[in-house]
Amino acid sequence: MGDARRRARRVRGGWLALGVFAVAGALITGCSGGGAAKDSHAVAAAAVATSGSGSADREPAFALATPQTLPVTPVNIQYDISDPKFDARPGARAIYGSYEGAGYQIEVPDKWNGDVVYFAHGFRGNPPQLTVSPPPLRDYFIAHGYAWAASSYSKNGYEPGAGARDTYALRDVFAQRVGAPKHSFLYGQSMGGHIATLSLEEYPDAYDGALSECGASRATRSSTSS
Repeated sequence: MGDARRRARRVRGGWLALGVFAVAGALITGCSGGGAAKDSHAVAAAAVATSGSGSADREPAFALATPQTLPVTPVNIQYDISDPKFDARPGARAIYGSYEGAGYQIEVPDKWNGDVVYFAHGFRGNPPQLTVSPPPLRDYFIAHGYAWAASSYSKNGYEPGAGARDTYALRDVFAQRVGAPKHSFLYGQSMGGHIATLSLEEYPDAYDGALSECGASRATRSSTSS
């Protein structure tokens, strides 16, 4: 009977260990997209200790490694705007340049429906280069007549405030280079999702709608109350 109980404990311990690894893997891969520029180094790995030695009656022990915090923007760093030049899709035109310490890209389909989607990219770590990337739904937007615009932001690091301000300022660039849109939408991934929800709070009249995809934020009273 004692041997049977010990075998049962080992089996239960093995299934629990597999469960811990499965959950950790889901957390690491579930929100890895969105132009977030490889956030995986910021995720702590789970360390599992089993009862392979010691008393035969001991239950398996499980412990998590010390969580690692996301790096913040360095105080003293000189950012350089990478060349934002890009090629437009067939049936569209590319507009790019820099503004207020950030780079930008705009793409307008020839059969523009008058609406624009502002894309907010995710966390990219702390490199000194400021880069712009198109939204993952770029082809869909162009095919359905939507223009899109994206900013590099004026800072790297986890900076949703700077991202919200720079994306808001990009509206003026779009109006000057393209014209006033009929409707303006905001689409963000990961940290960009945080920027989307923050922008709705800070600039409630700037956008006609927003999508926070896998947003690094939580519900607040102001975003959930009617």
